[in-house]
Amino acid sequence: MAFEKILVITQLDELSTTLMRFATNIASQLGIHEIILLNIIVPVHSQAFTAMEDFFHADEEISMSMNQMLHDKNQDLIRQQAHRFSSGDISIRPQVAFSHSRTDLNQFLEESGADLLISGSYDEQHYTGRVSGTRAEKLAYRVDYPMIIVHGNTPINTLDDIVVAIDIDNPAQSGLDRIITFAQRLDAKLHLLHVITRENSPAQLAIEKLRLLARHNCLTNYSINVITNHNLENGLHRFIKKYNPDMVAVLSRGKGKIKRLIYGSSTEDIVEGTEIPVFISKMNI
Repeated sequence: MAFEKILVITQLDELSTTLMRFATNIASQLGIHEIILLNIIVPVHSQAFTAMEDFFHADEEISMSMNQMLHDKNQDLIRQQAHRFSSGDISIRPQVAFSHSRTDLNQFLEESGADLLISGSYDEQHYTGRVSGTRAEKLAYRVDYPMIIVHGNTPINTLDDIVVAIDIDNPAQSGLDRIITFAQRLDAKLHLLHVITRENSPAQLAIEKLRLLARHNCLTNYSINVITNHNLENGLHRFIKKYNPDMVAVLSRGKGKIKRLIYGSSTEDIVEGTEIPVFISKMNI
């Protein structure tokens, strides 16, 4: 995976500025020259269905008129945002699209030629999280492309250190190659981390397995870290608090384990437990 174009989902809300600052910063570091800025609109009749939690169809003429007004308004706003963040090195292409399905993001990525998705983290109570499928764990389950989840307080820094959570008991580490490529493009150091969650598991065995993994993937700029904790989330957050990496990366099992990550941990727990950006790569299983 080359990482040549970024797709940013914007709802033109309070997270938009942070998302665009982060995306343009990442694009500069990766040498990417094009960003697709996508605003997804749920059609009026779908919004009514979602809000009322019941079947309801607005008058077709009224629906069409309201959808057109919403499209024109958002088109103007997204063009202003694209113009604000465009530069001589980075072209930002704004796009407003109607979507009836939460699975349309894969189609948007494929059609635009983008190979990296950047989105804000929205909880279940947020309108965007309900109707656009952009809640963190929904994205991890539904999107087949690498993605970065950003918070409103995510710092905009150079990404020099990335901690990646590794399950040494899982022989299939597919998806790790995307994380490695991403780190190498950034010239960032990968901190391989295994959290021992079972009693009587020898740390030395975990260290040896991480060394084998590093050699197998021809890593040169990395560190090996093993800590003990009762679950992955707490162990990962302890590591982040102590060593202050710029990003955390995890492998998602996607459809194989719905809404679950390595060690059976929840995407949402990891994303919401830290303010640094989270890179999620889906395992091919």
